[in-house]
Amino acid sequence: MTMDGAPKQIPHGDSADDEGLGHPPRMVSVVMAVDDRAFVDAWPEEYCEDFGEGGVEEVSTARAHLLHIAAGGMALFRGDVIHRGLENKGKRYIRRVHV
Repeated sequence: MTMDGAPKQIPHGDSADDEGLGHPPRMVSVVMAVDDRAFVDAWPEEYCEDFGEGGVEEVSTARAHLLHIAAGGMALFRGDVIHRGLENKGKRYIRRVHV
């Protein structure tokens, strides 16, 4: 549940980097909407503007694809797709299941 007033999540993936892990099984992520207010930003391709010594320094929000998941619907995507839950500007919780 995303509580009222919660900010956007930091963009992230759900699977580890392949480097150093050999060949782990491909992870699949699922987001299922419990109500009609589930929105997710996803970067199915390149998502960053600048890499530095510490890794990603600037995320390109212009390259994000806004995904609306209607109640009862779901989105399936590879675990390495960068994504984030959006902020809750309302006064009620946003309910969704992410596995």
